[in-house]
Amino acid sequence: MFEEILWGLGASSISIDTENKTITAVFDNPDHDKIIKTAGKTPVSAEVLEEDDWKNLWFEKYSGVKIENFHILPFTLKNTDSVPDDTENGIPVYLDPRESFGSGEHPSTILAIRLFHSILKKYGSEFSKSKNKILDIGTGSGILSIIAEKSGADSIYAVDTDENACRKAEYNFQINNCRNIRLLNIEIQNFIPDFKFDIIFSNILCELHEKIIHQYLTLLSDTGYLIISGITGKWSSHLFDLLSENGFSLIESASEAEWQGGIFIKNRQNLS
Repeated sequence: MFEEILWGLGASSISIDTENKTITAVFDNPDHDKIIKTAGKTPVSAEVLEEDDWKNLWFEKYSGVKIENFHILPFTLKNTDSVPDDTENGIPVYLDPRESFGSGEHPSTILAIRLFHSILKKYGSEFSKSKNKILDIGTGSGILSIIAEKSGADSIYAVDTDENACRKAEYNFQINNCRNIRLLNIEIQNFIPDFKFDIIFSNILCELHEKIIHQYLTLLSDTGYLIISGITGKWSSHLFDLLSENGFSLIESASEAEWQGGIFIKNRQNLS
């Protein structure tokens, strides 16, 4: 699909208008020649937008996305009759998508949600009793923390070093009526709780995973799950091998467009 190619070329957001048969992609630093070459005979038009202009354009076109049983929707649809009909069969998550911190449509976010849903299916109604301490590293929009709370988790720590991301996440927590999320604007290396986490989300840049493997080991409980995402193809084998060398076992992997993700547990032989 062409939108998958656009993600691979570095798009920060993509919206699809099926009625008019157009795709709108936003790039921070686009390689125009490469995009045009990749498009082939597909007509391409480009426009340079000021930051506020592209935010408003993206907001106007964003209609939400369904991932597993979660419906990621623009916050303007909350308490309206415009919520998609099949929302009754899923869990609505409302976001203000006017920042590039995560609208739910990026492949790495989709991967993290899919992998988390796999854990939810394993535990079913027992999830909130057995896996209720969750850490969200690089929370961005806060989407993964919100999904965790709406799935029954009652103790969630959302961590990000970006002040703007934290401000946006806090707003998203409010519009979703979240009560069990603690937001921390710190480096994960400076987070030293006196307990372990049952699940760690880490949807961050590839090179950052490598720098905080020690934190994964110290923060994850012996029976916990580490959900890794944000890895492009060229990094996946390197990072997965590195995690294996440092005491983790891969139990499930998934891919979306050119992005890779996985669920890891601590090696059992290293726990004795």
